[in-house]
Amino acid sequence: MLCLGVSGGLDKVHENSLELPNTFLHDGAAVLVRDGRVIAAVEEERLNRIKHSNKFPSSSIQYCLASAGIQLSDIDHIAFYATEAYCNVMLERLFLSQPNISIPVDAKLFLRNLLMREFGTEVDPSRVSFVSHHLAHAVSAFAMSGFEQSLILAVDGGGDFLSGLLALGSGTEITQLATFAEHNSLGLFYLETIRYLGYGLFDEYKVMGLAPYGDPAPYRGLFEQFYQLSANGEYRVYLDRIGPTLLRSIQVRRKGMPFTQQHRDVGASLQEALERIVFHILRHHREVTGMKRLCIAGGVAHNCTMNGKLLYSGLFEDIFVQPAAHDAGCALGAALMMSNDFGRPAPRERLQEVYWGPDLGSDLVVEQELNAWAGHLDVERSDDVAGRAADWMANGAVIGWVQGRSEFGPRALGNRSILADPRPVANKDRINAMVKKREGYRPFAPSVLEDDAREFF
Repeated sequence: MLCLGVSGGLDKVHENSLELPNTFLHDGAAVLVRDGRVIAAVEEERLNRIKHSNKFPSSSIQYCLASAGIQLSDIDHIAFYATEAYCNVMLERLFLSQPNISIPVDAKLFLRNLLMREFGTEVDPSRVSFVSHHLAHAVSAFAMSGFEQSLILAVDGGGDFLSGLLALGSGTEITQLATFAEHNSLGLFYLETIRYLGYGLFDEYKVMGLAPYGDPAPYRGLFEQFYQLSANGEYRVYLDRIGPTLLRSIQVRRKGMPFTQQHRDVGASLQEALERIVFHILRHHREVTGMKRLCIAGGVAHNCTMNGKLLYSGLFEDIFVQPAAHDAGCALGAALMMSNDFGRPAPRERLQEVYWGPDLGSDLVVEQELNAWAGHLDVERSDDVAGRAADWMANGAVIGWVQGRSEFGPRALGNRSILADPRPVANKDRINAMVKKREGYRPFAPSVLEDDAREFF
């Protein structure tokens, strides 16, 4: 049983005809699952080089097919990462707002036509499905967790007219407990605030990195006006209050302006507010359900500061965060949902790695690529590449490290990574300026052998 999950936009990479909301159709990806096991997965941005690509993931689908040595006609089920009703509403809005474009106001027909144009294959309607956006998030985490039972939190900016859900996972089944309305979106709560710090959509993680440099106390009372906690783990956010209040209370930072301590304190207050709301939700449902384990997915699940505090709080015995927690992970959830629905559930085992993308290739392929750049490179072969790289780093070099298949998700996990010696403090500023070309406060992930962790941490 071959199931293909798809996320992303509805127009091709060279087109820009569909004025769709960029808060939903983004992070295009394709994931191929055989009998509940992932055999290939890649985000479209890795292939078309458009960050957070909102284009139809044609190249990702092609990679998945090629990696399995199959054609689109060999796929048993194709699943898109939103409900058919939601997609139909989006198409209706497009039809009304852009009368010059000719599109079918039928999501399944639209998707089938797009696949036909891209792959020259007629796809039977019975093989195309649409799934709940947040349920796809939930499944992507629970099915990969190895837990027999857990509480599941899926929370993001929005999708399917909601901003998240809570559910119970048991075996291969997921039971929905509650949903979060779009006007209560924690993702939009974060996004609306960071606009006044000079940031926008997809920059949320930057403010998470800024927050530790601030003190939440000065603006704690201010932020308490933006949300309300109530009984039974419920809450309310007041998105419309954020802008007017911050305009009166802080010096708004525009993009490119320097950061003041005021901006750092606002970031810290925002982070604290997010954590308070999430802890409020989870404490109640932990008590009511008795669940000792938690799975988290959705864009907000990339807030690793929040995740760390949840883990160290002891509220749950174990927590699993799906590594591609953003919308690309919905392609994974959609494929797994289809596989489960047709009797091929994912095995109940913990996810070990996400090296599901394109392979580096054979020595010959690498050599041919290097030869194409011969005028710009010095090439050295070594029988001990790791040792040679370690020597270079110890002497101050910054290394681009490439091996095996690429990672699925937004984080470099050793197969496509930038490496440097962490001991000189100056290396952080150096790499931010030289390689990443980003703000100097932005952090890097330390990497050590597990056996040596206690020596360094």
